[in-house]
Amino acid sequence: MSVIVFNRFLSLLAMLAMATTILLVIPAMRRRASGFPRLWAAWAVATVSTLGSLAYSEIYGYEPCRLCWYQRIAMYPLVI
Repeated sequence: MSVIVFNRFLSLLAMLAMATTILLVIPAMRRRASGFPRLWAAWAVATVSTLGSLAYSEIYGYEPCRLCWYQRIAMYPLVI
């Protein structure tokens, strides 16, 4: 998969996450439902972010900048 295709795939995932937030998480927050939808959404965002950053650095060979390292340090433990 080329970098352009991977970029488009991640952008589609971002739009899917936004639609899921609008359709599922916001109504659950209004009903004062359990925290499960919010935790699931947070885990999904952290997982996709981690896999995306690993793909860019390990598969496509992009070297992350210093600020990207700080973001990764904060994002990777959220998946676990």
